[in-house]
Amino acid sequence: MSEIGSVIKGKVKQILPRGAIIMLENGKRGFVHISEIAEEFVENINDFLKVGEEVRCRVLGYDEKGRLELSIKRASEKSNLLEEKLRQFRKQSDDRLSGLKKREANNRGRR
Repeated sequence: MSEIGSVIKGKVKQILPRGAIIMLENGKRGFVHISEIAEEFVENINDFLKVGEEVRCRVLGYDEKGRLELSIKRASEKSNLLEEKLRQFRKQSDDRLSGLKKREANNRGRR
């Protein structure tokens, strides 16, 4: 199985009204919903993708039937930078919260 969050290459196999089927390098098939194709509003998928076109996709997860859910827009460099900034922010927030909890616990022990 493909790891959630990983970026993987594939080719557009089929275009459907609500998304596209992608054949991945590892031989598996995945689905990209129309909302995960581009940052801007996608009215016609054919304006953004062509059958046989090679694309980079981020693995978002698996649906209830075990099929891969993919995103083309989240595999972009811009998206990667944003996700890295979010990870850094979460880590800093967790560190600060942890420090506050330790100080609070120490203050309780002094009473």
